[in-house]
Amino acid sequence: MTITITPQGVALGIIALLAVILLVYLILLLRKVIETLKVVDGLLEDAKSITEVASRRTQDLDGMVGGIIEAAGIVADGVKGNQNIAKAASGIVNATASCVGIVKGKKADK
Repeated sequence: MTITITPQGVALGIIALLAVILLVYLILLLRKVIETLKVVDGLLEDAKSITEVASRRTQDLDGMVGGIIEAAGIVADGVKGNQNIAKAASGIVNATASCVGIVKGKKADK
């Protein structure tokens, strides 16, 4: 029995061996990618829950800030109203003082 080794046969054998090695590396790489994707999926779930909590808190704070702004506006309107009342009261006091001055001046003239 004679075995003949040709350069083409050697090249095909080497290519077949390299293909098997490449296949093994691809399988190992795929296993690592699957493990990594599982970890990333867990991280994305955590990020999703954190984002939902932050979104709810932001909406709550937005509502509170809106309430605070509205209350501040009411207080400011009240203060402005009180200033108008204070100006009116001051005007009444000044008018009363003027009337008193006029009455006293007429009495002084008599």
